[in-house]
Amino acid sequence: MTFDYNVYYTSNLVIPLIIFLFAFLCFIAFAITSIREISKYSFSFYKKNWFRNVIVTFILLLLMTIGIIPLAKGGVYLLTENESNSVMIEGIVSRTFDNNLSMGTKYHVNGDTQFGGGIVIDSEIYYCVSYGDIEVGDYVLLKVLPKSKLILEWTIINGELSPQPVQMLD
Repeated sequence: MTFDYNVYYTSNLVIPLIIFLFAFLCFIAFAITSIREISKYSFSFYKKNWFRNVIVTFILLLLMTIGIIPLAKGGVYLLTENESNSVMIEGIVSRTFDNNLSMGTKYHVNGDTQFGGGIVIDSEIYYCVSYGDIEVGDYVLLKVLPKSKLILEWTIINGELSPQPVQMLD
């Protein structure tokens, strides 16, 4: 199964970076405005609006967190990684899992929204849009971006385990 690099790039780097930068700039503007209110009017004026300030600060910090999670989980590496940096990994799948909202990334593929999934091979976690029909114990060949751990392509290899490298089927 093959996954589009542009979907990863958009979902793990572009959108989270835009959200983070927007929230960060709003936070800076809000902080500057608050400092001006304190210096222009007095601290008592600022104290009257403390609830509004706490709510706005909380919302902006929440937006920054939502933007930073996918970047921290490997999306930031997509600034320097592209498809030509991919490496081949083979091994036995020890675990598969579905991502949830805490992973921070939604993928929009063919009109469907998914949180994606993950595959564990040799205690390394690799992320993908969907792990499809891969099951625990399958011997797979993955085309992976090494720093971000995103799977670009996977193939289930049937038969005996092969110690030599296997060519990816096109």
